[in-house]
Amino acid sequence: MIVQATNSGGDLGSNQFDLAIPGGGFGIFNACTNQYPSTPAASWGAQYGGISSRDQCASLPATLQAGCYWRFDWFLNADNPNVSFKQVACPAALTAKSGCVRANDAISESPTGPSVVPTYASTATSTITSTSTSTSMSGGGGTTTSSTTTSAGSGGTGTPVAHYGQCGGSGYTGSKACASPYTCTYVSAYYSQCL
Repeated sequence: MIVQATNSGGDLGSNQFDLAIPGGGFGIFNACTNQYPSTPAASWGAQYGGISSRDQCASLPATLQAGCYWRFDWFLNADNPNVSFKQVACPAALTAKSGCVRANDAISESPTGPSVVPTYASTATSTITSTSTSTSMSGGGGTTTSSTTTSAGSGGTGTPVAHYGQCGGSGYTGSKACASPYTCTYVSAYYSQCL
């Protein structure tokens, strides 16, 4: 997982930083109640740790629900997990969203890759059908051969999902086809990912 830390918070232990994950609690911040005033305060869960089950994601504003499901499906509801850090150049798609690029980076980083990448795979299926017919005459008889080929991407149906994108899981309705050379890999009952 690649994370761009844009602050370190003031209420953290050593070697920690904040991950703003929908449904994960506010910590010392409380912006969501101001941004979504029609959502009842109880829907946000505990200040530290947030909601306690995947089912509670449905009580959050619709724009935050996918991120909340990711928290339980891929991140497995980890709370202050142990991690090993390695500084890498940020993907340009991430810095394009955050607007943050370090000017004094120790590794002289420049954002890499495309600045725009798909973050949602549509449920539309892409099917290509081709038919060919050939006729040959030999010894007065005729032979007709026809073939039909149908293709819907690698390993499933729909628009191919980019590397690390979701490609399956309980309740998932998007594309199940991963872009080449990736394959749809089971992570949990709710989440499969193109790896």
